Amino acid sequence: MVENVVESVDGIADLANEMGGWVVSSSIESKDEGESIATISIRVPAERFDETIKALRDLAVEVTHESSDSKDVTEEYVDLESELRNLEATESQYLELMKRADAVDEVLKVQAKLSEVRSRIEQTEGRMQYLERSSATSIIEIHLKQVKPLVEPGWSASRIAKSAVHGLATAGQVIGQIGIWVGIFTPIWLPIVLVIYWLRRRKAKAR
Repeated sequence: MVENVVESVDGIADLANEMGGWVVSSSIESKDEGESIATISIRVPAERFDETIKALRDLAVEVTHESSDSKDVTEEYVDLESELRNLEATESQYLELMKRADAVDEVLKVQAKLSEVRSRIEQTEGRMQYLERSSATSIIEIHLKQVKPLVEPGWSASRIAKSAVHGLATAGQVIGQIGIWVGIFTPIWLPIVLVIYWLRRRKAKAR
C-alpha cells in the first residue's frame, strides 16, 4: 500500500538502477473513485536481493505481496552456444561460396543467405547476453495499491477557517446594512407601527 502509485513506480525504478539492475516491465491502472494499482517487475544482482527487498519495504506504506524468481539457464545457454557455432560455420561456408561466385544472380543469392545467417547469429548472441545477465540476477515483482486519503484531496482546515471568517464578516456587513436602512426609514415606518399598535389597543379595550 502506497500513498502515490506513480511516484512509487518511479522510486522503484530508481532503486533498481541504484542496485545495478533494471526494470523488466511495469503497468499502472486507474480504477473507480480515483484508486490506482500498479505492477512492476525488476531484476537486481542476486547478491543484492535481500538489500533490495529491505529498501522496497522502506518505500512502501505496507507490503501486501512480494514474489521473486530465479531459474537455472545453463541448459538453454549450452544449446545456444552450440547453435551459434553452427551458424558461424554456415556463415564461413557462404563467405567461401561468395568468393567463388561468378554470376550476378549467384552473388545475390549467397548475399541473401549470408544476411539471414548473420541475423540469426545476432539474435542468438543477444539471447546469450540476456541469459548471462539474467543468471546472475533475481527478478522481483511488486504489486502496488494506492492508500485512500483520510480526507478528501484538496481539503484544508486553514482554508475552511478563512472561509468561515470571511462568511462571518459578510454576515456582519449585511446586518449592519439592514440596521442603517431601518434607521433611515424610521420616520416612515415608525408612525405606521404606532397607529397599528394604538388601533389594536383600542379594539381590545372595546371588547
